[in-house]
Amino acid sequence: MPERKLPRKFRISHSELSSNAIAEQHVSVVMQIARHYRRTVTAGVDLDDLVGAGNLGLLQAARKFDPARGIPFPAYARHRIRGAIADYLRGLDRLPRQVRAQHNTAERAVSALATKLGRTPSDEEIGRHLDLSGKPWRRLSRTLHQSGAALPHSLGKRSTISVENLEGNGCDPEQLAADAQLAAILDAALRALTPRYERVVRLYHLKGWTMKQIGLEMGVNESRISQIHSCAMEKLRIELSASGCYDRFLK
Repeated sequence: MPERKLPRKFRISHSELSSNAIAEQHVSVVMQIARHYRRTVTAGVDLDDLVGAGNLGLLQAARKFDPARGIPFPAYARHRIRGAIADYLRGLDRLPRQVRAQHNTAERAVSALATKLGRTPSDEEIGRHLDLSGKPWRRLSRTLHQSGAALPHSLGKRSTISVENLEGNGCDPEQLAADAQLAAILDAALRALTPRYERVVRLYHLKGWTMKQIGLEMGVNESRISQIHSCAMEKLRIELSASGCYDRFLK
C-alpha cells in the first residue's frame, strides 16, 4: 500500500532518511545488547520491549553521530543503545514491586484478550479474565493509573462527558477538555503516518500487543516489527514536535 503524502513541514528530510538507513544496518547490535540485558540484568521484562527501547537509542545515535569526532559509529551506537535501554528499565523501577507485578499480570490479560477479540477489551472483560469482580478490578485499575502504570487504551474511541460524570468523579472540566484536545492531536498525528506505521503504533501502545503478536498478525518477523516501530515513533516525534506537544506525549 503506498505511503500517504504528508504536508511539507511533516516530511522526512534526506538526512533523516540516511539516519534510518544507517540504523537499519545495525539492528543486530540492538538485539545483541537487548538479549544481554534480558539474560543478565532483568529476566522479568519482555525482550521485544528492550529491543524497542534499544532501537530508539539506535535511531538517536544515527541522527546525532558526528564522524569528525573520530569515534566509530558501532561504538557510539552501542553507548546510545545501552543508555536507552537503561533509561527504559529505570522507568520500570520507579514502580513498587507489587504494583509492577499487578501491572504485568493485567497487561498480559489485556494482550491475550485483544488478540482473541480483535479489539481493546473492556474493564469488565479484563476483570472476568482475571477472576476479579467489578470492585476489586476497579481498585486495581485505579492503583495502576495512580502509579503511572496505566494500561493501554484506545484514544481512537469517542467518549461522552456529561455533567453527572464530572460531578460524580470529581474531575476538573478544564483538565478533561485539555486531555480531549491532546487525544485529538495524537489521533491526528497517528493518522498522518503510513497505514502500516499507524497500525503498529496503535497495536503496540494503545492495545497492548507485543511485537511478536503484531509480527504474527502482519506476517513479518519480530525484528522487522521492531524496526517499523522505531521508524514510526521517529516520524510521530516529528509530527508531535511540530504541534508543540511532543514532551507531553513521549517523555
